[in-house]
Amino acid sequence: MIKIIWQQVLEILFPPICLNCRGYLQSREERENLLCASCFGGIKIYSNIFRPDPRANLIAIGSYENSALRELIHSFKYNGFLGAKVPLEKLIIEWLNVNQELASRFLDSGSLLVPIPLHKNRLRARGFNQAEIISDVLSKHLNLPMDKNLLERVGDTKSQIKKMGAREREENVKCSI
Repeated sequence: MIKIIWQQVLEILFPPICLNCRGYLQSREERENLLCASCFGGIKIYSNIFRPDPRANLIAIGSYENSALRELIHSFKYNGFLGAKVPLEKLIIEWLNVNQELASRFLDSGSLLVPIPLHKNRLRARGFNQAEIISDVLSKHLNLPMDKNLLERVGDTKSQIKKMGAREREENVKCSI
């Protein structure tokens, strides 16, 4: 009972607002998604898999150009806001539902999910590895094994967000895994 009252007091003093448009979040679902219905609904789900190399599949649930998706990712990855896992998981599940046939061709029972590790200094500072959390979501929903110990980060690279060009980003990560 005290927890419910405290939650109501907090919502009066600090009303929940959309991470993207800063409008007030009205419903429980909006609060859970951290975005208003309009912003969350405006995230266009991709319907493809990128294959830059025959040995690797890259999946993007949507465009980083979408400000609502970008805000969710930034809140999760750079601000340590683990509550963003819930709406990101919903978007991943939506991608899987939209792309069932495509996903089953590339993510079969022989697939292994391998999250890119963080350097121990960055892991200590952030407190979690977002790639590991996302891989865990995929592992659970696709019933695929995950091996978070297969790769080891040996270099303490600078944050990619501070890198501007593709060449500079490539140089930053060269030989760090």
